[in-house]
Amino acid sequence: MSSSRDRAVEAFCNRDCVNFALVKVDVSLKVFDASGKASSGILEGAVYFIGFYSECVNTELPRASWLVLTKSAQPPTIGICIPESCSTEDLQSATNASLHNNLEDIGGNVVVCHTDQTGLFHDPGAVITLCIFLLFFITAVIATVYDFVNERRKCQERIPIIKENAITPGLVVSCLLAFSFKSNASKIFTVGKGDGIKAIHGLKFLSMALIILGHTFSFATQYLYFLNPGSMQQAPKDFLSQFLANGTLAVDTFYLISGILVAFVTLKGLEKLNGKLPIIYFYFHRYFRLTPLFMAVVMFCAFLLQYVSTGPNWLHSIEMYDKWCRQNGWINALYLHNFFYTETMCLSHTWYLATDMQMYLVTPLILIPLYKSIRYGLISMGTFLFATILTTAVITAVNHYPAIPYISNIVPLDVVNAYYKNVYIKPYCRIGPYIIGIAVGYFLLNNKELVLKKKIVALLWCLSIGLGLTVIYLMWPANQGILPSNAEAASYSALARTVWAICLGWLMIACFYGYGGFVNSILSWSPFVPLSRLTYCAYLIHPVVMNVYYGSTESAVMFSRSFILYTFLGNICITFILSTFLSMLFESPFVNLEKAILSKKVS
Repeated sequence: MSSSRDRAVEAFCNRDCVNFALVKVDVSLKVFDASGKASSGILEGAVYFIGFYSECVNTELPRASWLVLTKSAQPPTIGICIPESCSTEDLQSATNASLHNNLEDIGGNVVVCHTDQTGLFHDPGAVITLCIFLLFFITAVIATVYDFVNERRKCQERIPIIKENAITPGLVVSCLLAFSFKSNASKIFTVGKGDGIKAIHGLKFLSMALIILGHTFSFATQYLYFLNPGSMQQAPKDFLSQFLANGTLAVDTFYLISGILVAFVTLKGLEKLNGKLPIIYFYFHRYFRLTPLFMAVVMFCAFLLQYVSTGPNWLHSIEMYDKWCRQNGWINALYLHNFFYTETMCLSHTWYLATDMQMYLVTPLILIPLYKSIRYGLISMGTFLFATILTTAVITAVNHYPAIPYISNIVPLDVVNAYYKNVYIKPYCRIGPYIIGIAVGYFLLNNKELVLKKKIVALLWCLSIGLGLTVIYLMWPANQGILPSNAEAASYSALARTVWAICLGWLMIACFYGYGGFVNSILSWSPFVPLSRLTYCAYLIHPVVMNVYYGSTESAVMFSRSFILYTFLGNICITFILSTFLSMLFESPFVNLEKAILSKKVS
C-alpha cells in the first residue's frame, strides 16, 4: 500500500498494514490465514471466499478488523483481515488501486466493515431499553411470587371460599397479577372446550409454519454464502416447490382468519349492545392489543440486537432491524409504515400488521350495515370487493407489474420492488380475503346448523381443492421464465388472493358444521390451540431469529433441501420457545390489564 495510487489510504491504516508484516510470525500467519482465499467448486459458482471471521477479530497487535469485498461485476466475494485503523474508504481506495494495476477498468466494492468491539453500556438507547425490559421482568417475577403465595394461602384456608362471597382483588392487585408468569402461562396452554371455531387454530399455526418455511429459504439466499449457488437458485423452480414459491398466499390466509374473528366477535357484541358499536373502544382495543409487544420488538431490534452476536455478514443481516428501526421505528407505532419510508422499513415483514390495522379501521363500514340487514351488508362487501379487484388490476396493468413476486430473475429487480411497494403491501390491493373472512364469520355466527347432501359436500370440496391448486400452480410457468401477458398478470394479481380465501372459507365452514372429516380432526388437534395463541408473537420475531443465525454464520455452506429443512425446524422451534416468554412478558399482561380496568369500571 505504498504506491502513488494508495495515497488516499490514511496514514494510520498504512502504518498498521506494514506492522502486520513486522510483528511475530504467528500473528502475521493468523492475519493471512483469516483472510478469504480461493477454494474448490469455482466452476459451480463457489465464489464466496469469506475467510475465518473469529480468527481475524481475535488477532492481537494491532487489533484487527473484518471487511467483505465484492467485485463491481459478478462476485467473487472475499473476506479480508486488516487493521482496525483502516476504514471502509481506505480499503476501497486500496482495492481499486490493486485491481486497476492488474485488471484495467475493474473495481471492487467494500460492503461490510466491522470489528468485535461492542459498547452496549456506552449506548444510551440500549441502556434505556435494557432498563425498561428489566422493569417488566422484575414486575413479572414479583407478580408471579405474589400469585403463588396468594394461591397457597387460599389452599390453606380451613373455611372453604364461596364464590358468591369471595372478595375480588383491588385494581392495583389485579394490575400486578396481570404480569404473573404463572397465570399467563396457564392462559396460553389451557385448552378449553368452547364452542368457537376450533379448526381455525390449526389453520393459524400451519399458515405461520409456511411463512417461516418461506422466510427460512428467502432469507438464507440473502444472508448466507452458498458453495453451490446454482443449486440454490434452481431449488424453488421444481413443481413441488411451487407451494414455497407461492407461499405469500399464507399471508392471505391470515387476512381471512382476521376477518372471520373480527366479524364473529364484533357481531356477537353488537347483539348484546342492541346494535350500538362503541367505536372508541373498538379501535382502542385493537391498538392496545397489538402495540405493546410490537413496540417491544422494535425497541429490541433498534437498540439491543446489534449486541447479540457478530459475524462476517452480521451488519448486513440486521440492517433493517438495527439501522432502519432507529431511523423509522416510530412510524410503526402509527401503523403507517406500508405507506411511508417503505424502502427503509423497520421490521419490513410487519407491513402485514399495518395493512391489517388499516382494514380494521374500515370494518365498521361493513359490520354495522351487515348487522342491520344482510342486504346492506352484501352491498357494502360487494362494493369493497369490486373496488379492490378493479384497483389491483388497473395498477398492475398500467405499470406492467408482475402477478406475484416471481422467483425467476427475468423481471428486473426495480419492477419487482415497485410491485412490492405499490401493490403487495397496500391495503386496498389486499383487502379481498379480509372481506371474504367477514362474510364467513357472519355465516358461521348466524347459522347454527347447515344441512347439505353428500354430493354437494363432495362437489364443494372438489371445487375448493381444485381452485386452490390452480391459484398455487397457475404461476409455475412464470417461475420457469415463461411470463404471462400483461392482461393475464393483472387478472391473476386482482383475483387470485380472493379466490384463495374463498377456498379456505369453505374449509372453515365445512369443519365448523361437521363436513371436514380428517381435515377437521387435524386442524382441531388440541396442541394447535396454544401454538395458535403464539402466532402473533412468532410472526413478529421469526425473521430476527433467522437473521441472528444467518448473520453470525462464519463460513460458506452447502445448499440442500435437507439443510433448509433442518434450518426451518430449528427456526420454528426457537421462534415458538421465545414467543412463549415474550407473550407472557409483553402481550398477555396488556390483555389482562385491559380486562382488569374494564371490569372495575363496570363494577
